[in-house]
Amino acid sequence: GKPQTVVEMLSESYVGYGPMINVVLNWNSKFGLAEATDYKEEEQDCFWKFLSQIVRDNFNPTAFSDVFSSGGGIPEWFDELTVFPEGRQLIYDLTDQHRNCLFLNFAVHHILQQGFDKEVAAVGG
Repeated sequence: GKPQTVVEMLSESYVGYGPMINVVLNWNSKFGLAEATDYKEEEQDCFWKFLSQIVRDNFNPTAFSDVFSSGGGIPEWFDELTVFPEGRQLIYDLTDQHRNCLFLNFAVHHILQQGFDKEVAAVGG
């Protein structure tokens, strides 16, 4: 893709939730509350629920419309998102809301290729 397009996409809607979460995790670690890998399941669930709700509220299928044609390839975080059930559920939920999004349809196809065909069928994918 064109560098200018990437810069515009990032700067127009960038809020920085990822870095904000990293700051909170680092503070917890610095103040002895927990190491980054020592979070309890409830804490991880809380972080995930927070982040996934932000994604649901702000997902813009247009921003992903040229993922395949821009030459940038699949985002680095994509495979990490699809390996755990909550990440796949987020994809299913977004796909249900944005049925014409090529990226989300690709994501469901990718999940099927990973062997989660019964899971996809159960959510109506």
